[in-house]
Amino acid sequence: MNKKKLLFTAVVSAITLSCTAGAIDFSKSESSEAEKIMQQTGMQLISLTDEPVQYDKQKTVPYNPADEIEAVTGMRLISLTDSPVQYVPVTSFNGDIVRATTPPTKEAESYPYEQNWSGTVNYTFTKRYFSTGILGGNFDAYASGKFYADYYKSDGTYLGGIASTKDGNRYKIISRVRSSDSDYYYVILTNQSGSASQNATYIADLAMD
Repeated sequence: MNKKKLLFTAVVSAITLSCTAGAIDFSKSESSEAEKIMQQTGMQLISLTDEPVQYDKQKTVPYNPADEIEAVTGMRLISLTDSPVQYVPVTSFNGDIVRATTPPTKEAESYPYEQNWSGTVNYTFTKRYFSTGILGGNFDAYASGKFYADYYKSDGTYLGGIASTKDGNRYKIISRVRSSDSDYYYVILTNQSGSASQNATYIADLAMD
């Protein structure tokens, strides 16, 4: 009987150790993904809020510019020739930036660089790409409703994403992008509020410490 008990105890212990080992491996997946991206890009995304950097998958842009404009204006422009309709930049009737539909091609003229992204129904690229400088680049974004930020190296390589966190009567993302050498990044902001973004701004700056 004692031998059976010992055998049963050994089997249970082995299963427990196996499950525990699996859990440990799973918990390391996020840090290993961060390390892999750092090795591939030379850049690291850091969240400065309680929301962690997420590496579950590379984000894609699922929206059509024509759908975005129709949602904001109630109207749709259709080209009946071989020349397509061009949607950059997109603004609402009151002048708010609805979205930038393509990755930026120019660096911010100066820092801190601040832009309004109010009126965005689905998503917007930042209008400029930003330097990490020597110590890193700070990127902060705010809005009245929930949103998400995906970060990319200037060549389009994915760096990770961060969800906004509630801060009083608004949502925010506070982040830093570090590089092994001075490099550049841009951000896609996805509105998750259920209506056009309000009181929405983002600020890119160079880290001083």
